[in-house]
Amino acid sequence: MSVKVIAGWCHGLTLKSPKQSHTRPTSSRVREAIWSSLVSRVEVVNMIDFFAGTGAMGIEAVSRGARSCCFVENHPTTIPVLRQNIKLVEHRAEQQSKEIELNLLAMSFEQALRRLQKLPQHYDLLWMDPPYNMVMELLRTHTDQCAALLKRGGYWLLESDRRDKDAVVSLVGQTSELCLETQKVYGDTAVTYLYKD
Repeated sequence: MSVKVIAGWCHGLTLKSPKQSHTRPTSSRVREAIWSSLVSRVEVVNMIDFFAGTGAMGIEAVSRGARSCCFVENHPTTIPVLRQNIKLVEHRAEQQSKEIELNLLAMSFEQALRRLQKLPQHYDLLWMDPPYNMVMELLRTHTDQCAALLKRGGYWLLESDRRDKDAVVSLVGQTSELCLETQKVYGDTAVTYLYKD
């Protein structure tokens, strides 16, 4: 599946994808809808792209003006592809005199969360597109830790199966730091918009 950057100074850049089908890149239609809705909500300066896959969401953010992105990916055949995509973006940034910072944490979500919690940095945006069968367990066990990574006014966008959207809201509602702003459904995909009050 071909994945292209939609807008910004990386517009049209074709990202490499793993040959195997274990990744599920967010479609260009969904990415465009998400970024269109985010523009009026938050200025994304730095973000984390959890379960990054090709890195399309984080790269899209950087192309649209974010200064930095931390990519988290653990799949052994996806990591080399993500490294190549990061190099493509860094090369274009050099050509256009853009100052950006792209980091890759090649480790599990849990390992990355522990490392990130030790840093003083807080983020404007967390993007998370885990395997859908992992969403409920991640929310049950790590919602508070994810919320702690956000700046006040920052957003956490979580992609899930649309059939789980009510359960996602119920689980997140148990966390005092996060507020549900909206949910949007695109085909079989639901995107939950949470912000830190």
